[in-house]
Amino acid sequence: MKRLNIFIVDDSQVFIRSLCGVISTFSIHKIVGIADTAEKAIELIPRTNPDLVLLDISIPISGGIKVIYSIRKMPKVPKILVVSFNNSDVYSKMAKAAHADDFLWKADISDKLIPTIEKLFPETIKSKLVKLPKKASVKKKFKELN
Repeated sequence: MKRLNIFIVDDSQVFIRSLCGVISTFSIHKIVGIADTAEKAIELIPRTNPDLVLLDISIPISGGIKVIYSIRKMPKVPKILVVSFNNSDVYSKMAKAAHADDFLWKADISDKLIPTIEKLFPETIKSKLVKLPKKASVKKKFKELN
């Protein structure tokens, strides 16, 4: 079991704070970097060597798909979890076609982020606590941070 290094790519500071809060409250994983544009992500991700990249598919300038293709060329490829406020299947299909490991709508983050990370990394420690918190407490914490 191991602690994951997570890199966040999103242009919403409110959403980034919420993600950081959920991750730090309900897991032992570590945020190793944050980028608010595709170009910054492409530059910083190889330097930080994350296990997981949480990537907004609509990230400004070049977009999330370019970031996915860039990550896939790295010697050690992290898992990629694409997120989007748009709940259209088009974005999910685009992420899958670009070989992202999974896709979550941002509206589902409070309920599904930690379980999705655990699904992508079954060998990791599940949480700081002995058992996972109830979904209601994750959702409450997420709302408090927004």
